[in-house]
Amino acid sequence: MGPSTVDGWAPWPAADLSPQYTLMMASLEVAVPLWQERLLDYGEGGRRIRSRVCVDALACRGDILQYGIPGGGRKNDGRVGDVFNRLAEGIALGSFQPGGVRMFGRHWEYGPPGEGTPPGAGWEDDVDQLAAQAEAQREAS
Repeated sequence: MGPSTVDGWAPWPAADLSPQYTLMMASLEVAVPLWQERLLDYGEGGRRIRSRVCVDALACRGDILQYGIPGGGRKNDGRVGDVFNRLAEGIALGSFQPGGVRMFGRHWEYGPPGEGTPPGAGWEDDVDQLAAQAEAQREAS
């Protein structure tokens, strides 16, 4: 049985959807707008440099968000928080592009007040849709 999808893309296997996905999305709903405001002062060139920092961090250590601290240890020396912040910053950087970015079943786009996608818009519907698809798959098997 494959993962559930929204618009043909699955952010998580259906079995892992509820607590982890909901917690991460709630955290991103707070973190991304904060990063958007902070990145306004960087200008296009500065945002381009920051995007390289985010890409490097996520490419090298992004697995920490998915699998936890290597070796199964509980020691958290700030690595998880750092990687999460690079993810939130990367989404915020993508939101400045024309048309924004779609990540984890949600559209992120920065615009002047009254424009763009308001924080909190849409991801709950995606979670509900994914949960319904997962339930339908469980009933079918």
